[in-house]
Amino acid sequence: MERWPSILSLILPFVALGAGSAFAAEGGGTAREGAGFFGRETRRFGITYTNFSGDKDESLSGGSGFGLEAGITRGNRFVQFIGKIRLDYSAGNVEFADGSSKTKLDYKLLGTAGALGLRLTPITSSDPAGFAIYFGAVGTFGIEQLTLPDRTYTSLKRNQTSTATGYDLLAGIDFGAFSSGKRLYLEAALRTARGDFGGKSSFQLDGLVLQGGLAW
Repeated sequence: MERWPSILSLILPFVALGAGSAFAAEGGGTAREGAGFFGRETRRFGITYTNFSGDKDESLSGGSGFGLEAGITRGNRFVQFIGKIRLDYSAGNVEFADGSSKTKLDYKLLGTAGALGLRLTPITSSDPAGFAIYFGAVGTFGIEQLTLPDRTYTSLKRNQTSTATGYDLLAGIDFGAFSSGKRLYLEAALRTARGDFGGKSSFQLDGLVLQGGLAW
């Protein structure tokens, strides 16, 4: 039961932003257009799949996870600033180093993170129902909780919560799919992130992140 307060602290920021975004968009409609550089605003919500990579016993290489992500972009047709918040969950069996020994252990990882960055959209269809291709990069900051089996360890800890910082390099495409102006998007990102887990001060949370969802 001791882990529930920390788990709730991970989830609440995501819920708060999602509720705020839903409230702001309650009036319906398409992406908002206005004057000036920040005249174009788009919100989105999607589902993510992460395939972890990295050095054995210093990462979750071989594991995978799922998540939810909400985001807002603001700018013009070609350049946009990005703000995101996400919730991640992963469970699997990977190799950890415990002191001088290495062993495979079941694990659970729950985390939330925020991201800020820049996106470029060099290819945009003139047709509102057409497609747009974009590229970008964001810096990330989050809180992650790693849980291992209940046993005696040398350097590992059964429950550990740590901050994790890093960046994502991303590319994606969105396209019109609904008469209301709402759009579908697909995105791939190479994630690099580090946290204090598994007896390592720079434990790797790297991976390939695939995402899809709805933009409006």
